[in-house]
Amino acid sequence: RLNVPCRVGKVVLFSVLLKCARAGLGIAALMAVGKSPFLSDEGAAAAQVKRKFWKKEAGGSDFAALAEVWRGWKEGGRAFCRENFLSWNVLRDAKVIEDGMLTALVEMGWIGRGEEGLAEVGENDSNFD
Repeated sequence: RLNVPCRVGKVVLFSVLLKCARAGLGIAALMAVGKSPFLSDEGAAAAQVKRKFWKKEAGGSDFAALAEVWRGWKEGGRAFCRENFLSWNVLRDAKVIEDGMLTALVEMGWIGRGEEGLAEVGENDSNFD
C-alpha cells in the first residue's frame, strides 16, 4: 500500500517504529521525489547556504540535512525556500507524497488518525534538532 520504492518504504517503517515519524516521513518523501530540493544553478551563495544544512553535530548526514530542510520548509514556506535556494516545487511534490504515505500508514493501522496519531509515533523527532 505504500506506493514507494523499497528503500523509501524502509525509512517510513523504521521512522514509525523508532518514533521519529515526522522527520522520517519528510526524509522519505524527499527521497521518493527523486530530485534534490536544492537549486543547483544559484552560484557560490547557494553552495554556502546548502552547507549549513550538513551540521557536523549531526554527523554531516544527508538524512539529517533533509530533515532540517523539511522542518524549515514546513515552518517557513516560500520565504524559507527563497532564503535557502530551495525548490518550492520539489518540496510541494514531497508534501503530496508525504500525505499519501500518512494515509497508507493510517489505513494499515500503523498510526492513528490526525495529529494525535502522528504525535504518538513522533516523540523522538526532537532528536533531529
